[in-house]
Amino acid sequence: MRWLHEGGLRRSTDGSLLFCFEMQATDTKTYLDRVLLIVVRTGIYLVLVMPLVVTRDTFFPFIVGKALYSRSLIEIVLGVWILLAVRNASYRPVRSWLLIAFAIYLGVSVLASFTGVSLQRSLWSTYERMQGVFDLAHWVAFTIVLTSVFRTSRDWLYLLNFNLLVSLVMGGYVNRCVNDIRRRPPQR
Repeated sequence: MRWLHEGGLRRSTDGSLLFCFEMQATDTKTYLDRVLLIVVRTGIYLVLVMPLVVTRDTFFPFIVGKALYSRSLIEIVLGVWILLAVRNASYRPVRSWLLIAFAIYLGVSVLASFTGVSLQRSLWSTYERMQGVFDLAHWVAFTIVLTSVFRTSRDWLYLLNFNLLVSLVMGGYVNRCVNDIRRRPPQR
């Protein structure tokens, strides 16, 4: 069933009266699918804000907070995306050599972690780095979600422009910090 108009009280094609929201329901995308898509895209944009996260309560304020923030958001986005991909097949990942290369790299990293000196450090890493196979798996999942949700060049343009904006804000913050350090009188 398709709605005739967006917004307001309208008649559907079968004659019943419907209250339409801003999003139009179609045969391929239901209202829930659109809400899930908005949640996934918003989560992806929030992951891009990660460079601005600083947690002063941790021993490594520029590392631990960023890692926990990005991993948590990626897990939430992945869960919502799985629900979206189950409901709507058009959001399932498309076979790509790049995604296959990432999956192979993750598989080789998992195998290498079992042959390394410390399995625990290979999988989980340390607080100083917050990398390891667990982190790599999150970024591979993020890449799969990203490529299955952002399909048009317009979507990628918005995403890359937002990433540029975050980079400019981060650059301005660093510039301000460096200038504050230069203005301080030398301590004796």
